[in-house]
Amino acid sequence: MQNLIECHDLVKSFPSCRALGGINLQIPSGRIVGLLGPNGSGKSTFIKLCNGLLSPDSGQLLICGNTPGVETKKVVSYLPERTYLNDWMNVNQMIRFFADFYEDFESARAYDMLSRLNINPAQRMKTMSKGTKEKVQLILVMSRRARLYLLDEPIGGVDPAARDFILNTIISNYNPEGSVVISTHLISDVEKILDDVVFINGGNIVLCDSVDNIRAQQDKSVAQELGVNVNTVQKAYRMLEKDGVIVSYPGKGSFIASGDNALLRQQKSAREALRTAAQNAADCGLSEEEIVECAREGAQRRKSGQTL
Repeated sequence: MQNLIECHDLVKSFPSCRALGGINLQIPSGRIVGLLGPNGSGKSTFIKLCNGLLSPDSGQLLICGNTPGVETKKVVSYLPERTYLNDWMNVNQMIRFFADFYEDFESARAYDMLSRLNINPAQRMKTMSKGTKEKVQLILVMSRRARLYLLDEPIGGVDPAARDFILNTIISNYNPEGSVVISTHLISDVEKILDDVVFINGGNIVLCDSVDNIRAQQDKSVAQELGVNVNTVQKAYRMLEKDGVIVSYPGKGSFIASGDNALLRQQKSAREALRTAAQNAADCGLSEEEIVECAREGAQRRKSGQTL
């Protein structure tokens, strides 16, 4: 079985930090791989190196046996962290553009996914919400019959309902002869679809194993093995509620309070903010008490509309 990604002693540095510190990794075909780790751990740097958007300082990186370049772009389908679609184009134009550019693009597959999402292909990108734009971009990426799909934080900026759609789209539409690499710090959300886990922290790989092995050998989920305790989030929520940061109203849900009476966030958004804060803290190896404090600070920063 050919390795779709193979790197040896891969190093990449920037003026202010060393993003990757000599990593070694092989990813075969037919796998869905989670590239996991906290923000700033080196995940996006690795994805960009695989796409030829950055050049390594030293070491070797091969994509389907070739150095990243023109040949590898033919077999790699890349979803960047940010939306790059032209606002003046409509979806039909984007599909024609991708079909002209990529030999492996399947227009019929793209239109099928658009139909299931009730997205009008005649709609211009500039009239779409951020979430709809991200769905269109994912549809375009997954409509290729690529050997390797590199998805950089595909669920990082969307609501939980949209995350389920994105993950279902990924597992339902990728080329089974290829592999998918999903870069994310939201470990609990993606664990259910992963075959393998590569956990990066501080530019180094600290865990590389199959999900089945982690569950069998450690008797834990991937999230638990990496220190993400979901119960800690619930504990943080209760503590914040006790402190008055979160205010509950019977029949109306819970809110993060700002000042004396402003109601800024409904319960789902409050829980999501807390979960993200707690997971990021756990990814960094903090204790349960420190995770609770991190969640408290995250919620308090949202008071008075500071991050709205």
